[in-house]
Amino acid sequence: GAGSGIGRAAAIEMATQGAIVVLLGRTFEKIESVRREIEASGATAMAIRLDVSDHAGVQLMAKEVVDQFGRIDVLVNNAGINSQHRRLLSITPEDMTRVINTNLLGTIYCAQAVVPSMLKAKSGLIINISSLASQFPSPFSGVIYGHAKAAVNNFTEYLNEEFKNTGIRA
Repeated sequence: GAGSGIGRAAAIEMATQGAIVVLLGRTFEKIESVRREIEASGATAMAIRLDVSDHAGVQLMAKEVVDQFGRIDVLVNNAGINSQHRRLLSITPEDMTRVINTNLLGTIYCAQAVVPSMLKAKSGLIINISSLASQFPSPFSGVIYGHAKAAVNNFTEYLNEEFKNTGIRA
């Protein structure tokens, strides 16, 4: 989710702090634009088109990043989508699957993919972007979106517990 909004801002800020930034997103033109902006400032960035709900694609991406840069120090799980059909009685199974696969499973897939590199380095930081909708349900934030983001909050706590003695923080 590095092509716009919070993801774009985080990527640019991390690049200004000296990080090599790998930008991921479903829309290559957006992440490529951010890559050019980062590189114009003298920092290093790489853009990879990726749908985080594609488990095999996420695994391949992590391997590519480790092969090219040696390790992964920080993961910012920012990809997220909401449903056009926001109310319980109008949301379709396809919408539910798409929202859960991106917001929750994509977060889990990305963590699974980067943790081996972090374990090897005995350090790492996983930042999972959630939403106020996870704590303050509203029909305007969508019935499934808030639930998926609440699960992301719980998953973040789980990561901290599982990896508390490894140098990895979430």
